[in-house]
Amino acid sequence: MTALVRYVLAHVGLSQRYLPPTFVLLVALAILYSDDPGPAMPAYVLTAGLLVPVTAWFAINARGLETPEQRGVTLVAAGGPLRVLVAEITACLLYLVANVALCLLWPQLAHGAASAAELGAGAVAHLTCGLVGIAIGLVCGRPLVSKVGTASLVGCGLVLAALLGSGVSPVAISLRLLGTNSATHEAATLVGVAVVAVAMVAAAAGAVLVLGRRRD
Repeated sequence: MTALVRYVLAHVGLSQRYLPPTFVLLVALAILYSDDPGPAMPAYVLTAGLLVPVTAWFAINARGLETPEQRGVTLVAAGGPLRVLVAEITACLLYLVANVALCLLWPQLAHGAASAAELGAGAVAHLTCGLVGIAIGLVCGRPLVSKVGTASLVGCGLVLAALLGSGVSPVAISLRLLGTNSATHEAATLVGVAVVAVAMVAAAAGAVLVLGRRRD
């Protein structure tokens, strides 16, 4: 499995398709923290929200770079679609964790703005947003959506729904808690929506396995 995860990461890395969203995130961090942004958690709203499209884009590419012929060889060599999917999700999670660490450590090293409780709440909120992005990327990528244009349109729509779905979306709830500086006081709610985000990734993975088996 480790070799398969390395293969996925290497394939996405060599394609360089991860660069545009990653660059946007880096630029946003540089601008946001070029000066002291004030309280830590409201400043996290931008970076946590950006992780939704960033991880969605990575997940789409993690599943969509191979040609059908290459995909067939990978499935046979890996031992089936489940192992390939687990490796792809693991690669997405590693990318997410790296970006969460970047989003939290950058302001901490630059300004030392957050307490331990705020860092913990920020980490949970960022992970929640990234997990929802991964779920979106899984259902928008191959084999469920084969055309790049269609995947982009559907993905943009789902990302907007996740960001704007106040009271329903784990992303919108997490961002609201950060923006009102209440995430540390409503830890149960924050953890609850994180659990929902994990369930969304599991549901998306199930849909990929069930609906995509014939196309793979």
